[in-house]
Amino acid sequence: MKNYAFLLILMVAVLFSSCTREDSDSVDQDTIHTRYVLEYNENSDVTYARAQFRFGGSTGTILELAEDSEISFNNEDMNWKPLFAYYELVFAGNVGTGVFGYTNDDGESFSNIAGVPEAINFPSDLTVVNINNALSLEWEGASLESGEFCLITITGEDTTGDGELFIISDEGATDIVLPADRLQEVGVGTANMIINRDQNDFSINGTDEGGVVVGRYIGDRLNNIDFIQ
Repeated sequence: MKNYAFLLILMVAVLFSSCTREDSDSVDQDTIHTRYVLEYNENSDVTYARAQFRFGGSTGTILELAEDSEISFNNEDMNWKPLFAYYELVFAGNVGTGVFGYTNDDGESFSNIAGVPEAINFPSDLTVVNINNALSLEWEGASLESGEFCLITITGEDTTGDGELFIISDEGATDIVLPADRLQEVGVGTANMIINRDQNDFSINGTDEGGVVVGRYIGDRLNNIDFIQ
């Protein structure tokens, strides 16, 4: 098994085996960390609104809301997903923006606006990658704004190497360089490539523990790109 696939499986196994969960009414309400995500996936033309609550910071114990707490998106109650330990609603198309509304067990209410960032996609002429040369990849879409980053994922199941992740967060960036030495780690063969734009806002309306509002646009997936040398 490729190292990349093994690491993904290991990460998932660790996530679901180590996520101790409690009810939100068992902790001090002012210590609850909130994470809201509004994600549009161009490949499926679906928007996901997700919310997760933790005790003890962004990596702390996951909380399922107690009976006196509420979480909604655009005034619609969100559904608890026990397998993934978050709340979710799914919408057809790109909803653009929306409001997460959270009321804790003390009756305090918080509202946070989330927005899907600008579209981002691979250049239309990207069909072959020569791993012996660095690739300067100029994406289709707006430049990065403050607090945004572009992430490119290359899978490695059908190559002689492993998958790779590339990231850039420079404000104003319109392209990303994929160095040759890291492309060579992917190897030769065919691979899938995924690009997304994330926007993180930490100025959240919430408890003293804070949180983040994430907007994400997942661009068109490229399948079976030839990696050659």
